[in-house]
Amino acid sequence: MQPSDHREARGTAAHGWIPVCFFLAACFWVPHWWSHYRQFGTQRVFGRRPWDFMPGDSWGALVVYGLLIIANLSSVWAPSWRWASAVASGVLAMSLGSLQFYRLWKPFPFEIFGYSWSREGSVLEAMAVTAFGAAFFVVAHRVRPVSSP
Repeated sequence: MQPSDHREARGTAAHGWIPVCFFLAACFWVPHWWSHYRQFGTQRVFGRRPWDFMPGDSWGALVVYGLLIIANLSSVWAPSWRWASAVASGVLAMSLGSLQFYRLWKPFPFEIFGYSWSREGSVLEAMAVTAFGAAFFVVAHRVRPVSSP
């Protein structure tokens, strides 16, 4: 076994926790998908100026979150999907975390289904989502493709 083969094996087959990470990532994106799906039933604006999500915006979010859910579930069984799924999950999670940190720095009203999102909610969301994003960059590093010499 060559060193590059060992790194690839270590990141894919040898660690049983890798598929679990992708299953949890799929579960992580479901509430985000659901909140945009639910907007269609309530016909309410999601967010608050300047961050309004109109129904058309939510359709786009449904597609993005749906693709992430499918990609992460596929990554449980298909190692070839893992690196891209991990990077995409990491980037989107860090983006959402950055939005929440921005909201803490420059507060603006934010509502979901008529309920105000509190400052404490933003603190928790910023920490959790950013940590998730960072964790998925670590997973992406572990499962990264290894080029052959």
